[in-house]
Amino acid sequence: MTSKGRQLEGAGPRPWSAAAGIGSIAAAFLASICCVGPLLFALLGIGGAGLLVTLAPYRPYLIVATAALLGTSFYLTYRRPRSAPAPGNASAGCACPTPRASRAGKVLLWLATVVVAGLLAFPYAVESLATGGEGEPPSARALPTDATSVLAVEGMTCASCAVAVAAALEALDGVHDARVSVPDHRAVVLYDPATITPRQLVVAVDDLGYSAAVVPRSP
Repeated sequence: MTSKGRQLEGAGPRPWSAAAGIGSIAAAFLASICCVGPLLFALLGIGGAGLLVTLAPYRPYLIVATAALLGTSFYLTYRRPRSAPAPGNASAGCACPTPRASRAGKVLLWLATVVVAGLLAFPYAVESLATGGEGEPPSARALPTDATSVLAVEGMTCASCAVAVAAALEALDGVHDARVSVPDHRAVVLYDPATITPRQLVVAVDDLGYSAAVVPRSP
């Protein structure tokens, strides 16, 4: 068999390996979009981020699909190649083994692995930053003329959602601080009532894609 024929035979698994690697990145992105999306949308000032949390129930299945695709890509890249049969003898092996995956293909596979790991770890990293950066309570930074409103926020599923809602609120003129809790489904907002109203706070959260309402004060 010519060297060109052996190269063609050995190149078979490579497209499948690349496809599996790309598929694993896509699955990891979908598994993390419910957390990556809201924060990204809030930073860009784009609405509809709350709609992405509908993918949250599918996250475990997407993580399994990511692992399966990445494992397939590693198997196809690093599996032991079979020797090409000698001309006229399908059972005999060729003295020259078929070429294994190229160095560039392996490098790209490991880069894909790093990207996948980063995407899957992103929600936990955001949660760590959110819980580790509480700082002083809003009352410590309140001005004499400031007011505080509590919003009930529905649709949040993880710390990234809380960061997104807080970022959207704090981007408003007149808002001095916003503390958001996912377990309590609450946002405590410190603001200047001469500049902004509670209704505008609600609209800002609704525009992000979540559902908000002002919690009435206790008598």
